Amino acid sequence: MTKSILLIVTALFPIVNPIGGSPVFLLLTQDYSTESRRLLARRVAMNSFILLIVSVVVARTSFRFSAFRYRLCRLAADWLLFRQAGRC
Repeated sequence: MTKSILLIVTALFPIVNPIGGSPVFLLLTQDYSTESRRLLARRVAMNSFILLIVSVVVARTSFRFSAFRYRLCRLAADWLLFRQAGRC
């Protein structure tokens, strides 16, 4: 479990890039108060987390559907092969 979490974090770190995004966030919010920055940062973090969870759910669903379609196509191909073999 720990190995999986470490793998996920190391895979997502370059995509999210919090170190590179920090100066941009500070530059864009330089006129905001500290409390407003903190609130905005929490909202951004929460929205990013929700987006990540939704992406995982959608990906899992589409992969399951793809696997089902693959099995169905394979079953149809096996059936056709069996039918052709019966004609010989």
